[in-house]
Amino acid sequence: MKLSGYLVVLAAAGHVLATLVEELVNQANRAFDSEGISFNTLNVYDSITRQLEGMGEVDQLVSILFKKSLIEVNLGKHLQAIEDLERCLQLDPHMASAKSSLAKLYIDQGRFDDALGVNDPSTTTTVSQVLRATDESRSLLADHKYGECLAVLNDQVLPFTTSNSEIWELHYHCSLGNFDSESYVSDIIQDVKEIIKSSGSIPSLKWYPVLSNYLLYGNVQYNVAMKYIKSCMRIDFEYAACGKLSKLYSRLSLLLQLLEEYGIFQEYVYDFTGDLPLDVIQDYEWSKLYTLLFEPKHKVRLARGVSNNFEFLIGEYESFINSLKTDPTKYNFRKYLVRLGCEAGIRLGKIKSSNNICKEIPDDDKFFPKYALEIDKLIKQGKYQEAKSRMGHFPNNVKHTNIFQERWTQVEQFFQQQEQRKFQEQQRQQQQQQQQQQERQQQQQQHQRAKQDGKDYYKILGVPKDADDAAIKKAYRALTFKYHPDRYKGGDLTPEQIEEKMQDINIAYEVLSDKQERAAYDNEASAGGGGGGGHFGGGGHSGGGFNGFGQDFMRQFMQNNGGGGPQFNFGGFGGFGGFGGQQQQQQQRRGGKKQAGNKKRH
Repeated sequence: MKLSGYLVVLAAAGHVLATLVEELVNQANRAFDSEGISFNTLNVYDSITRQLEGMGEVDQLVSILFKKSLIEVNLGKHLQAIEDLERCLQLDPHMASAKSSLAKLYIDQGRFDDALGVNDPSTTTTVSQVLRATDESRSLLADHKYGECLAVLNDQVLPFTTSNSEIWELHYHCSLGNFDSESYVSDIIQDVKEIIKSSGSIPSLKWYPVLSNYLLYGNVQYNVAMKYIKSCMRIDFEYAACGKLSKLYSRLSLLLQLLEEYGIFQEYVYDFTGDLPLDVIQDYEWSKLYTLLFEPKHKVRLARGVSNNFEFLIGEYESFINSLKTDPTKYNFRKYLVRLGCEAGIRLGKIKSSNNICKEIPDDDKFFPKYALEIDKLIKQGKYQEAKSRMGHFPNNVKHTNIFQERWTQVEQFFQQQEQRKFQEQQRQQQQQQQQQQERQQQQQQHQRAKQDGKDYYKILGVPKDADDAAIKKAYRALTFKYHPDRYKGGDLTPEQIEEKMQDINIAYEVLSDKQERAAYDNEASAGGGGGGGHFGGGGHSGGGFNGFGQDFMRQFMQNNGGGGPQFNFGGFGGFGGFGGQQQQQQQRRGGKKQAGNKKRH
């Protein structure tokens, strides 16, 4: 084949290769345009990179590798990005964008010497600033200036070297002494997570049990603590510290899960400012919980020198706290464990054991179960007002718990019953007052009619105006005896006249037997009003018609007379009202006796 033929073939092959390379680049661009930064896009770039390397297309390979490194950085795959950028600079040592990106990644990883070796103009200044700030933070830590140490690291170091495990360990030690932080334990937990994350492909296993202990003893997050121990065991099944915790967590799994749920409930009740969510668990198998905590037969085999799981867990917690020389008030494990033991005992009536545990809870703590027995005693003694006052001092969400409601219902029922009795008494008094008012009005009307008739009460009773009470009572008794419907033998009066006669006798006695009314009557008479007059039915006289004596007398009279004979209605005068029958009976009596009376008149 002639030379020209070879050239034609080579040109054709070059055109095909260029077309293929162009198609691969377009394929990479389409993947990025359609899905953006994603693992699918990264897989496409991986495939294209391998194909381009096989073709020996350096220019396009450098471009694809650089774009691939940017995707890896955004997906958190910093080590892969470093490898791709190093390959870029091998192919093109003068690529400025690759130098700058690689130097930043080296600094981020804490590989300062490698960063300086890239020969990027801005790298030297950045590395110098980071190293100087790191030294300053170490000096502040040594001087126990924990807050200042954290400030330097957060402002001058971590913005440049976020994947540096050494810096995160320094940050952890500063956080450990920063007791003023409101998120003390959470800060430490985050630091340890960052240490593990930035440790590379083979993280330091010693931090896994440390993190697990902080999660359990600090925030009572048993499930997350167990997750990290399982991760540790997958990396190295024979790592002793993780193996020990794995056994402990497995044997106390149920108890620790219940403690975590109880801790969440406690946060909602005592720390949460909003309303208590309806789905928050507050019903537990208290008998099972108490058994798991305090029964010796359920004690974990790992425990020695302790009586039960409660004592064992308290001991484990204290060992952890003492090893750190930290502030125990920042950790929730003991607080929630003691609360759980206290409430379980209260719920089950284990008075002696629960009292000993409840005493460990500070008096200024608003934990209601601690005071439940005191409130029960007040309720039992009938001191409901004191119990109500005592229960009013607890946070709003505490009042929605069932242990609170069980006692509040008793107090509330007492005050509701008290209000009901008070209301009923008021109604009774009102009815009594209305009845008395009606009686007084009836008496006043009768007295008014008597005044209008000009009747002389002394004359009616047949006593002188200076008669004493005994004489008035004697005369009244004689007249009521004489004119009693069952005993009166005279034929000169009709039943209606007898009834009217008895009304006059009753009214006369009521007025003259009451000092105030008698005085008013006498004053009216002396003023020229004739026999009686004026409004003398008041003076607080509630009268029953016979004013005490009359009632007794008529009761005896009726008993002696057998209670038979015709009965009359004497105008509702209290004790004498016993003579009053129904209207139908009156009409029957009147019909029979009226004829007899008329015959006698003839």
